[in-house]
Amino acid sequence: MHRSLVSTLALASTLAVLGCADVEPIATDDAALDAALDAALPPIDAPDARPDLGDPFDAAADVEPDTDPGVCVPSEEICNQRDDDCDTSVDEGAVCCRQNPELCNGADDDCDGQIDEGADCCEPGAVEICDESDNDCDGEIDEGDVCCLPEICNDADDDCDGNIDEGNACCTPADEICDGLDQDCDGSVDEGGVCCSPEICNGVDDDCDDAVDEERVCGLFVQDACRLFIGWADSVRGPTVPSPVWGGCPAQNPYRVNRVHCAGTNYDGHFAVIDSDGDVDENDQFAFSLTCRDTGDAALSQWVQSNCALYMGYADNNLAPAGGDSFANCPPQLSGQLGQLSCTSTGYDGNFRALRTRGDVDDNDDFSFAWQCREDPARPGLARSIQGQVEVFFGWADRNLGPAHGAAAWGGCPASSRSYATDVRCIGTLGDGAFHKIDLNGDVNEDDEYGVAIRARP
Repeated sequence: MHRSLVSTLALASTLAVLGCADVEPIATDDAALDAALDAALPPIDAPDARPDLGDPFDAAADVEPDTDPGVCVPSEEICNQRDDDCDTSVDEGAVCCRQNPELCNGADDDCDGQIDEGADCCEPGAVEICDESDNDCDGEIDEGDVCCLPEICNDADDDCDGNIDEGNACCTPADEICDGLDQDCDGSVDEGGVCCSPEICNGVDDDCDDAVDEERVCGLFVQDACRLFIGWADSVRGPTVPSPVWGGCPAQNPYRVNRVHCAGTNYDGHFAVIDSDGDVDENDQFAFSLTCRDTGDAALSQWVQSNCALYMGYADNNLAPAGGDSFANCPPQLSGQLGQLSCTSTGYDGNFRALRTRGDVDDNDDFSFAWQCREDPARPGLARSIQGQVEVFFGWADRNLGPAHGAAAWGGCPASSRSYATDVRCIGTLGDGAFHKIDLNGDVNEDDEYGVAIRARP
């Protein structure tokens, strides 16, 4: 209680006790007055003697607070219009709206940085936008891919097309190399000639000049890798079923024993030459075989032997058909007879298949030859290249006028694909897959010679 108020009350009480009796005047000196009052009254902070009376001046109320109301004590900011955390801002950090629902009022009611999201602000027929609201009142939110973005490299389907990081989203432009990938991020793979290489025989444009297997690469490959054998036998002394050997061929080249003769080319485009003993008639046999070695591309050598073949057709009385890609039933058969026509082939397997002549072979008999390669879906275009770039020559000569084994030419062949001197004749296959006929001249007997060559077409 304030000291002056206590003094005043005490003075009034004293005066009341004394009544109107004469008293000594109170000294007017303040110090003396204070001393007198201190002697007459209890101490200022003494406990109230009558707390049961509800005296407002009790001991608890009489204690002065020790804290300075001007000093801020930091605490968590709450929504109370005060600066609880002592940072001079009031109710900051959205403390007053974290639980507020968003309303359609153009304001950010829930303090999440978005306006009117999820609120019912739709207008029928309005354009849906990406705002987590049903703008067009159809019951769906952000439908129609309105939230789709251009694809970026983030392992997500940004453009909503069902694909992730497509369209070079993760591509870092670099120099294109030949690996089946798009290094320079332009949507093309291995462009700009990065995969170009010298042309080889494979049915592909290796050197990127829009031409396939040019420069005779396939013809030269076959000429260098493959050998063609011709065999003749009198009195059916040759094998009557497909056989890898004809007499001593191919181990011996040429071979000539007991009216079984055989010779093969030598990887140089030159002619392999044999002759016959005695008259050539109904008991004589002719056969051919093709084998290919590995010259650095074993797969291609095997492909040629397995997919390319020389076919021979024989007809008496000049009955051979003119041209066409079949003779009798060859192909598809590898050998056989149809009426007056007989045929055989090298057969895709390196074996000899004998063709037996009919009657006396003379100037009214025909031999026809075709070089064919069959298509392979695994290597498209290769059959066309090898068939077109390879030419097989067959030569016949009467009276031993033919060249020696290993000769580079037979009459006018290979400079020409058809050369008809009187007793020295040859025919080439022209690379077209068709059968080409050679007419014999006179009786075929012990002084006749035959030759074959396989080489790249010019």
